[in-house]
Amino acid sequence: WLHFGAPEGGWTDVQWGETQPVPLMGRLASSAAWAFHSFELYKLSVCNTGLLGNISSHWPAMIDSGASCLTLPKELFESVVAWVPALDCVQEWIQDFDYTERCRPEYTECTSLFKNLTMCYLRPGFDPANLPVLAFRLSEDGEQLYLPLSELVINDRPSGLPRVCVNVGDSIDFYLYHERTLYADPPRISFGTLALRNLLTIFDMEHTMVGMRNKAVFDTHNLKICSEPTVCIGAQQRYAPRNVCIDPPCHQLYFHVLDEETKKCRMGRGFLLSAVATLVAFAAAEIALSEIYERLARKLKTQSRTHKLDREVTIPGSSQAASKLSLLRVQKWTSALNSKKAERQQQGRSGVAVKDCLEMCVCGSVDRSGGRWC
Repeated sequence: WLHFGAPEGGWTDVQWGETQPVPLMGRLASSAAWAFHSFELYKLSVCNTGLLGNISSHWPAMIDSGASCLTLPKELFESVVAWVPALDCVQEWIQDFDYTERCRPEYTECTSLFKNLTMCYLRPGFDPANLPVLAFRLSEDGEQLYLPLSELVINDRPSGLPRVCVNVGDSIDFYLYHERTLYADPPRISFGTLALRNLLTIFDMEHTMVGMRNKAVFDTHNLKICSEPTVCIGAQQRYAPRNVCIDPPCHQLYFHVLDEETKKCRMGRGFLLSAVATLVAFAAAEIALSEIYERLARKLKTQSRTHKLDREVTIPGSSQAASKLSLLRVQKWTSALNSKKAERQQQGRSGVAVKDCLEMCVCGSVDRSGGRWC
């Protein structure tokens, strides 16, 4: 062990990170290899708000003594900017001053052939000493460690404007949800020398462990220097790490769209028009089927009457109005007539119709002699 200005026996309240079985390895263009001391970082927060959100409970980090700034993955960088109103981050690249890698097809923000840099300048009127403090732990139950953003304020740009030395790294989303190769490594949080100003840092080379201890303790509950929490309306949900309101996923519901005023899902106008047209079509079909049913009923009734009349018979010599009798009535009439005829023959009567015959007959015809007959 080598301690500069440390008490005899070292510090006993050092927070140690988890043992890393293999040091993080990198490779330069010249093929020279180097090793970074790495550790797992837990509960990263700013303005008393966790930044890892639904990404993970912890994230890999490393110490790069060859760099000055703090480098955060893209999503975590955007979260810090969202909570710190003093930061004015812009894309820029100054010729003959910035030396960055050449642009590749996936880079969309480029000037000439080189990749732009993201510079976070301090807005006028903000005191660097009042910048928020990043807090994190080296284990789930470890002591909270502090990284004040005021320690990252430098003035190294041609404009002479002070800036906060926080760089944006690669995207976590790209690493999690896109195709990864066998040797793909997650974008790490990188601590440069400025980020270590408030931290006593110890390297255990034998066990590849990193230990840290606070030089000063800060109040992370002072929210006056932080952005106001966003107020959500309607069905929006607040995502605290980015301090934004997320609209409800109306596109996942059939025939629903987002109402921009109320921020709620509602039926789309196209669906309502289609529903009304469908109801009108069903109503018209119901009326048409009812009319067809009525016509068929009348037609069947008419056919039944015609069939019944076809079975009726006509008595010769009778008038057209009273000549049609049903088959049953004719049978009864014939039977009664035969009975009366037999009775007359027995009584010796002839020719003239009797009263009983007239009551049963409906003939109404008169013969030439003026007598009635049945």
